[in-house]
Amino acid sequence: MTKVCHSPVDSQPQIIGGLRRQLRELAHLFGALDGPRIADMEVGLTELLTNVAEHVPDRRAVVTVDFLGSGGIVVRVRDSSDQSPAAGELSQDDDWLNLAEGGRGLALVKATATSMNWRRIPGGKIVEAAYLPLPAARHH
Repeated sequence: MTKVCHSPVDSQPQIIGGLRRQLRELAHLFGALDGPRIADMEVGLTELLTNVAEHVPDRRAVVTVDFLGSGGIVVRVRDSSDQSPAAGELSQDDDWLNLAEGGRGLALVKATATSMNWRRIPGGKIVEAAYLPLPAARHH
């Protein structure tokens, strides 16, 4: 596991866009993910940071990116809130656009990441999403 990015960020749109670009470039250099998986990872990072902007009073987060030996990437977002993240639930037949705003982003992360977890830590929590290479037949 190699940490290549550890950045405190203020979760504002222009900063989130810059982090997405950096993550995309690093993923192309160090990861084994293809374009669709990198796009999934970018959406995941955006949703995790948007949650910080909407639900954490100081709107600050620390983003850590780990590149795994398998070619996968784990994105971790640490913030100062101990409030548990709440993902909406979707079935195959649900319409993404009609899911209530609360939890839609995390439902999207859960649906596209290989795994998503969170844990409380002293002074807040960490939410992480792992993106592993998928066999060609499983692409979104």
